[in-house]
Amino acid sequence: MTEIAYHDVLGIGFGPANIALAIGLEELWPDADVHFLDRSSSTAWQGGMLLPGADVQHYAMRDLVTPRNPRSKYSFLNFLHAKGRLYAHTNLGVPFPLRSEYAEYVQWVAEHFEDRLSTGTAVTGLSLVPGTDRPWIEAVTESGNVVRARALVLGPGRSPHIPEPFAGLRGPDVIHSTDYLGLRERLDESSRVAVIGGSQSAVEIVLDLHRRRTEVLAVTRTYGYRQKDTSPFDEEVFHPEFTDYFFDRTPEQRNALLQELKHTNYSAADADVLRDLYLALYEDRLRGTNTVTHCPGHLVADAERIDGGIRLTLRERYTGETSTHVVDAVVLATGFRDLGPGRHQEQLPPLLTGMSGALALDADGVVSVSRDYKVATAREDGPVVFLNGLCESSHGLGDAGSFGQVALRVEHIISGLQRELTAGRAAPARTNADQQECLAFIESNLTGTGMQALRLARRAGFRVVFLTSDLGAYTADPEGARAIAECVDEVVDCVTIDPDAVEQQLKELRRPVSGVMTVGEYYVAIATEVAARFGVAGLDPSAAVVARDKLRTREACAAAGIAVPEFGFASNAAEAEATLERTGLPCVVKPVDESASVGVSLCRTREEVLARVEELAGSQRNSRGQRHRPGGLIEQYLIGHEVSVETMTHAGRHRVLGVTDKQLGPLPSFVETGHTFPSALPTATTDAVARTALGALDAIGFDFGVAHTELKVTASGPVLVEINARTPGDRIPSLIEHATGVNILEQYVAMHTGRVPEVMPTQHGAAAIRFVTGEDGVIRSVHGLETARQIPGVVEVALRRGPGDHTHRPRNSHERLGHVIAVGDSPAEASARADAALQHIAVTYYSPEQEMP
Repeated sequence: MTEIAYHDVLGIGFGPANIALAIGLEELWPDADVHFLDRSSSTAWQGGMLLPGADVQHYAMRDLVTPRNPRSKYSFLNFLHAKGRLYAHTNLGVPFPLRSEYAEYVQWVAEHFEDRLSTGTAVTGLSLVPGTDRPWIEAVTESGNVVRARALVLGPGRSPHIPEPFAGLRGPDVIHSTDYLGLRERLDESSRVAVIGGSQSAVEIVLDLHRRRTEVLAVTRTYGYRQKDTSPFDEEVFHPEFTDYFFDRTPEQRNALLQELKHTNYSAADADVLRDLYLALYEDRLRGTNTVTHCPGHLVADAERIDGGIRLTLRERYTGETSTHVVDAVVLATGFRDLGPGRHQEQLPPLLTGMSGALALDADGVVSVSRDYKVATAREDGPVVFLNGLCESSHGLGDAGSFGQVALRVEHIISGLQRELTAGRAAPARTNADQQECLAFIESNLTGTGMQALRLARRAGFRVVFLTSDLGAYTADPEGARAIAECVDEVVDCVTIDPDAVEQQLKELRRPVSGVMTVGEYYVAIATEVAARFGVAGLDPSAAVVARDKLRTREACAAAGIAVPEFGFASNAAEAEATLERTGLPCVVKPVDESASVGVSLCRTREEVLARVEELAGSQRNSRGQRHRPGGLIEQYLIGHEVSVETMTHAGRHRVLGVTDKQLGPLPSFVETGHTFPSALPTATTDAVARTALGALDAIGFDFGVAHTELKVTASGPVLVEINARTPGDRIPSLIEHATGVNILEQYVAMHTGRVPEVMPTQHGAAAIRFVTGEDGVIRSVHGLETARQIPGVVEVALRRGPGDHTHRPRNSHERLGHVIAVGDSPAEASARADAALQHIAVTYYSPEQEMP
């Protein structure tokens, strides 16, 4: 009876792509049950091309892990340290490492995973076996063994491209360049070798054969060996931002880009080997000892095996003239096959042929791949398959033929694996509380975001613990009361402004704490400090402290060269007068640690500034009872359009989710009355805004989580307003989800429990929110809500106040009455729909002295 092995994840191939995946799984998902199969008997990398002096053509730090996790023990730098060659390597003075040393590095890393790897195990076929919710993927090996897995990561490397004249000739004397060293061992002094192609490998092989004084026939379809495009601007095609850009293009645009940029990596060679080869051939001319015959501009019209060797018929591309040559061996340095419908492409990786009926193929029969490298399936409950290192045609030049994305790519794949393998699993029953891991929330907000976070955590199967010093503040709100009742397993009465008290309460739970978080601005520093004490994921506490203090944020960013308004702190009249010398009038006066525009005022006169500073100097605590420095931040009033940049940071890498346009109500308050995502500003402007925001995050040491960074676009460029080290409020997460399909709040929760966030857009639209603002008085009536809901594109209309409620002209965001949200294909369309809905909502008032009719 055949023994069947079962795993959650099966990896086929154990080259750099899946070695990087193994590292990522160990560091990001250590509980994953994964096994790898590789047909080779060893984990040697590029064993057929380890030529003396050859380098790897990429920078050393673009290794298997550093771009994703610079602190990993599997980095090239740590390898050099472990081998005792770190200082010696720094003395080499070369831009790229030696290929032989990099091969040793790859093998050194691979040896760490021998317990989950079977080498010398060729997979002969893949098929599907019925499972409970999705089919098992069954792999049958050459020896007849069977492995079944819930998910497959296919990373065997691309298939070699064998030109048509050689299709039936491949053998010991007709080989692909990847097998060159094996051929070289079989050559003797009289051997004649044809090298076909104009790639880096072709030039290296011709040069190596020349050094061995072997007779060479070098055939290139171009008029010479081309030098690679090595402009630093072109090299950005290997950056992650280009992958996002490339993936969003149409198939026709992708093909055009690949043709335009192919010489950054293909059909070209580095300048050093071209120079070495040209010099060697020139010296041959001087000596009259030519051993290399170069046939530029030629195609191989025919090839056949005859007694005595391989006969090649060449045709000159422009004159049509033909010539015949007989050689003992042929090396095909002709590259690899990408996925696609073209003559030199593959419709799908050969190993997937047996399960192609379950895959979603396009009109040309080509497999479809999502941004996270998942293969699309014909049915929603189809097999879970990811491609690793095979997606150049869909993801760009940084994918298959380069180390450029090998480290970062695994983040997407692992996130996809977690999503697919945990989707649909029921949340643990509440009776199993002792076994459930806890996700602790320290306070929250009542703008919608906070309650959604509780629901998402409960849905993910965590025991939700809610620490608060005032439960009534939440249960007084209908939505808050419902969320607490439905989603919170345990409410803990706690002095939440004291990290020691929070830590002690969590320790008394006697259950594992998987995460500590908050979506409330006032408790970010508390949550990060407690998370650090428990050793769970979270923002660097020092960065949280700086972000919470607007003065310290200004100081850190100004020191880093980030544009900030003129500013100063004042706790008395003398300090205020001195600051006004720099800021001028009008100016803005605000507390250093409030949120939602609480206490922010525009002051037009010196007297207004002094009065506001005196008021703030008399306050020892903020609106949440937290101690703060008495006084106010005085800053220059910025004239310009206000925006916010929404970002997510994981493993030290920032990802811009988008830029949001803001609308503000009448001065002197700064109440936000609307938002539109994404911004309608020109791309050049939003790019500049995003760069400023990322610079500000770096300046304060922001290394984890979601940030909502506000800026003004002034005549002199973007200027920082403030950094909020938490998810955006005002239902901006809902706008982002409507526009892109990305639920950033769900990813924020996932991050705090050790998972990798997945923020790849699944759609491209726009969304806008407009807030209903009130007047001073008592609401008499509300009209037009149903009419507003009927406007095309309107997805949400909500009013938190009704007849009989006392309201004010809003002085902060908490005093708004409600909102409308609309979607559209563009920011302009979404905004127009939201504005139209808002216009239909009419609220009438009467004064408190009057009786309601």
